[in-house]
Amino acid sequence: MHEPIGRTTNGGDPAGATRLALAGLCLAAAVLGLIVLLCDDLDGTDQHRYAAVANAMFGDGGPVVPRYDGALYTEKPPVAFWGMVACSLPAGQVTSFSARLAGVLFGIGILLFVFAIGRRLWDARTGMLAALVLLSFPQFLAHMTLARLDMPLAFFMTGAILAGLRRIQDPGAGMSSALALGACLGFGILVKGPVAIALPLGTLALWRIGAGDFHSLRRLFPPAGALAALAIPAAWGLLALAQLGSAEWTAYMEAILGRAARGAQNYPRPATYYLQEIGRYALPFLIFLPAALSGWVARRTDRSDPSLLPLVWFAAQFLAFSAVSGKRGGYLLPALPGLALLIAGALSPASRLPEAAARWLRDFPLRAFGLALFAAGPCIAFWVFWNAEGGALHPAGFPLGGIAAAAIA
Repeated sequence: MHEPIGRTTNGGDPAGATRLALAGLCLAAAVLGLIVLLCDDLDGTDQHRYAAVANAMFGDGGPVVPRYDGALYTEKPPVAFWGMVACSLPAGQVTSFSARLAGVLFGIGILLFVFAIGRRLWDARTGMLAALVLLSFPQFLAHMTLARLDMPLAFFMTGAILAGLRRIQDPGAGMSSALALGACLGFGILVKGPVAIALPLGTLALWRIGAGDFHSLRRLFPPAGALAALAIPAAWGLLALAQLGSAEWTAYMEAILGRAARGAQNYPRPATYYLQEIGRYALPFLIFLPAALSGWVARRTDRSDPSLLPLVWFAAQFLAFSAVSGKRGGYLLPALPGLALLIAGALSPASRLPEAAARWLRDFPLRAFGLALFAAGPCIAFWVFWNAEGGALHPAGFPLGGIAAAAIA
């Protein structure tokens, strides 16, 4: 029987053990998130502004059109604020805790998406390892507990890649995968604009082009998915029109679309910014990236190599975010799931690394670093989570040592 594209043979992972591991993963992420939420508060102008925008949706203006200080807020569409409002419904207002709780829930969703992608590409064990690796990334854990837009955007972009992977692997996937892909793209647009369509579809297309599989591109974005992706922002636009009236709606949409067209212009930094910062974002598992790249080079003629998708995912989005003038740490967040999958694939028994690469780039660092991590995990986490911008110790630093140790194990 012909095996689906990019999928390796599942080693018969017991369903009960997989569900238990997933429950443990979600619990670990929730506990880490709650520790930070209880120890930290809203910090920085953006977080306070976003919380105020979400809180205004409880007022007379309603949840359709974001407002700030009584005026229309034209900087961002509403979906990220809807997440904050949903988490604030029990209290009836947006608090510091509820505004950041939405990020924790989106982060847990990303971990589940990464597990599902890893299971499709390799097996359930590799998927679980990828999720643990992602959770151990300092940048991911830090932004999971912030009231910002980067985590919701990463959630919908990762969901779109999972839905697209399903469409490519399973030609008979049908309407559900098309609608899921379209819904993720549509809601992603309402988080941060066209980047939510360009990067996931570009990643999937480059993956199939790199594999020499041009025929599957036709299945990538079917009419049903396109309609769903357009219908969601269109429905919001119609609701906004009914609330604002024609003249005010036109001015509002011109401002929103103009902001999207200008792109990220704030926080200008050099093109090498993320290259300089990636170590701080993705320690400790970044040390296994050479093993992952070595494995891909050795298998580069294998067009069904499962590591090709995460490699293209991380590389394409890393280069895309490096090319724009405006750069912040959170902007790179949608690329980190691809990096976690790439590293987990190299650490997996199914990685098929060359013998020399397996010995010196994976096994030796794994044993040495594993021993060091178990002995000094809290100290490493203390150093990693020393915030370079503010010089403050992040309260999740010590739990991070345990998560990294579990992944190494």
